[in-house]
Amino acid sequence: MADIFASNYYRFDYIAAICVIIGMFFLGNKKHIGFMFYMAATASRIIFATLAKSLPFMIMNVLLFIMNLRGFLLWKK
Repeated sequence: MADIFASNYYRFDYIAAICVIIGMFFLGNKKHIGFMFYMAATASRIIFATLAKSLPFMIMNVLLFIMNLRGFLLWKK
């Protein structure tokens, strides 16, 4: 049986998943720190995409990082 936690991607996929869930929780509670967790998730997914050699996934996550940075900077209380 394969180890489901074995990964060639240094667990960046798990880090990204956890950061997305935490980020969604904070944004759902109207806390702008959620954008920071989303940026951490997209940074992890950029590393994951690099290791997986997936250019489309990398480009998508760079764009998502920029969008989350914009949301963080434009946040109004």
